[in-house]
Amino acid sequence: MDDDRAGGVSSDGVFYGLAAVSRQADVFSRGSLVLTYELLRKAEPQLALLVRNIVHGPALQNQASRAAETRGGSLQKSDLNNDHFRVVLEGKQVRAIVEALARHREIKETGSGNAVLAQSLIEDWAALAQQMIKKLSGKVG
Repeated sequence: MDDDRAGGVSSDGVFYGLAAVSRQADVFSRGSLVLTYELLRKAEPQLALLVRNIVHGPALQNQASRAAETRGGSLQKSDLNNDHFRVVLEGKQVRAIVEALARHREIKETGSGNAVLAQSLIEDWAALAQQMIKKLSGKVG
């Protein structure tokens, strides 16, 4: 098997260790994507739909889920909560998500818990935007 363990994801889509995957700005957990969807769905339904569609796409497989499939086992609901997804969006879409989350964070009646969640999600999405800028800068310069 050809894999890139330094990057955390092998060429066949299996990731090795949560820590390696979580350092990749373009890999989001199911929970982060679902929370982003929930915070955006009323104010920005089109953006929310983009995020929800990612969750309905193929997940990166971790070693445990690959082993369960190999043994003919089925994944439990708790295993699904450990899913991670590679996010592939346009820069304008990522920017719009960050802006919408920032607006959500500023709304007073959302409660402090949602403001903290929004801030954490902003950091995740901003990291993706920074990665996209770096890749673009590398191609141009």
